[in-house]
Amino acid sequence: MGELRAPGLRANWLNAWLAALGVTVLIDGARLRWSDDGVPVAVLEVPSADDVATAVAEALPRSDQLDALAIARPRLERRVTPDRYRAAAAIARRSQSDFSLAASLTDLAPPEDSGVLRHGPFDPAVPRGETLWDRLRRCRETLEGAGRVEDLVRRSLEGNGIRFGINGLGFDVTRISDTDAAAKYVDPVIEYLAFWGLAFFPVRGDGKRLRTRGWGTTPSVLVWPVWRPPLDRWAIDALLGLAFGTRQVKRWRELGLGIHRAYESVRYQASGDDRTTGFASRSVL
Repeated sequence: MGELRAPGLRANWLNAWLAALGVTVLIDGARLRWSDDGVPVAVLEVPSADDVATAVAEALPRSDQLDALAIARPRLERRVTPDRYRAAAAIARRSQSDFSLAASLTDLAPPEDSGVLRHGPFDPAVPRGETLWDRLRRCRETLEGAGRVEDLVRRSLEGNGIRFGINGLGFDVTRISDTDAAAKYVDPVIEYLAFWGLAFFPVRGDGKRLRTRGWGTTPSVLVWPVWRPPLDRWAIDALLGLAFGTRQVKRWRELGLGIHRAYESVRYQASGDDRTTGFASRSVL
């Protein structure tokens, strides 16, 4: 069992928290716990691996695997009608591991006035109508064109990741420049892993409104837990289910799940006509 403390995956950075979860989705048997630092960092355990960073790099899906996802072009554009959704859902059902459609949108909520379906909070609108798959594919292409993927992964886990001028998945507040909101820079390793972390957050609906696991409705925020015991994908899924089912965050420590910190999403406040989306965080436990 290889173990790696990953200071690049900080619990108070939503995309890095999702990226740590993504490792457990991509590697069977991988376990995740969080340190007791002032700002906890991920500690990853990977079975049958002497080098965790190498194992993570080797587990990253290839471009051809992205092309097989239910959200891949030309089958699904940004504006999705119920008929197009049903066609994509048929593709998703052929695989036991393709969560991509559920990470994007649902037909269990009323469509917009134009008749297209609504997207979840982890699939915000971005310029030029780019889809979630477009953004994901751009991250993969950036990794492949930037040198040895293993070296990039190692740097990112160590906290020295390289940022590139791409938009990433479109919701990381740290991609926004302090001086130019139009300029976006992300670490494609973090973004790529974060997508696989979205497997824990399917978009659903109750027939009246869109619901995404863990997200409140008034106001629309996500509160995410940080835990001490090493947990695999399925144990994390169970922990999130129990935590999100307990409305009072202050009670999370009483659940006996090892939760010792929690953070709440804070939406980026754009100005003027700027529609840039991003989620920062603040500690709530």
